[in-house]
Amino acid sequence: ARSGGPPPALAGDLFPAPLPPVEAHTARSAPVPSRFRTLGRLAGRALLDGRLLADLPAAPAFWRAVATGGGGGNGTAAPSAAAALGPLGLYDIRAFDPSLGAALEGLAAAADAVAAGRPATVGGATLADLGLAWEVPGYPAYPLPPPPGSASPPDAVDEANVGAYVAAVVDATVGAGITPAVEAFRAGFADAAPLAALAP
Repeated sequence: ARSGGPPPALAGDLFPAPLPPVEAHTARSAPVPSRFRTLGRLAGRALLDGRLLADLPAAPAFWRAVATGGGGGNGTAAPSAAAALGPLGLYDIRAFDPSLGAALEGLAAAADAVAAGRPATVGGATLADLGLAWEVPGYPAYPLPPPPGSASPPDAVDEANVGAYVAAVVDATVGAGITPAVEAFRAGFADAAPLAALAP
């Protein structure tokens, strides 16, 4: 039996997919924010009617993003009690996408190894062996920015850019990439109920 804390995310729990910045305001992507706004309205009306929102299969990380005002950033600091309700970051991803979260945590450890002058490996493989393309896993159309000091994105992730890659993928996954959906949900919720009702 669990003793407090949010329920674990289950396969199929609602969490927005990254929406590329160039598509965030186009007609092709309009249904995504529109659907989240409608979902926000429904949640707000349900709360006003005294219904619990527990039946909405949303990932706890989504509720946190909604309650705190949006996606996080590229924060890779380990979670702490003081920052329990701060922006989403690297260590929140595992809760709704275990394989991506574990992979990014392994790459962050590799970036730390490079910074400490040690060889960078992930599960015993070098970064070159992994052959990672400079893209968001599962969302190749999402354009990642180039690493600092580069004019264009590299073709592959290597020891020189692994830290920038992790930060960019984290931002796409729980930061800027989900902001349109989170803002739309909050706007829809505000149409029906005060946003203060979302506070933890």
